[in-house]
Amino acid sequence: MKTELSERESKLKELEKQYSSVEIAGVVLYGLKRIGGEMTETELKELGKAVAEQKELMIRSESTQESLIKNKEELESQLRELGVDPDNVEEEVKKLEEEVEALKNNITTNLADVKAVAEKLKE
Repeated sequence: MKTELSERESKLKELEKQYSSVEIAGVVLYGLKRIGGEMTETELKELGKAVAEQKELMIRSESTQESLIKNKEELESQLRELGVDPDNVEEEVKKLEEEVEALKNNITTNLADVKAVAEKLKE
């Protein structure tokens, strides 16, 4: 009995979806509910305009996404050419920062030694 009821509910939802939808400019809008009367020409034009704007926004978003994916692939390629695994960039940057800091410390130590030797030579 429950499965029969759930099947009927499923069919009812499918029918509601089917009859509460409209296709405009190749885009299907579901779940539309209209209380009383038919849609006026002005309302239909406004709906068509809104659909066109959404399609344009979707096209621009897809274009931006494609551009970002291309940039990402180019950067990953450049990293590989440098011998860096793109998945380990953060670790590589941290390693390089540590090496730079060690070199700075080494320079500071060596500079102090050079100054000490220079002072001895002056004597």
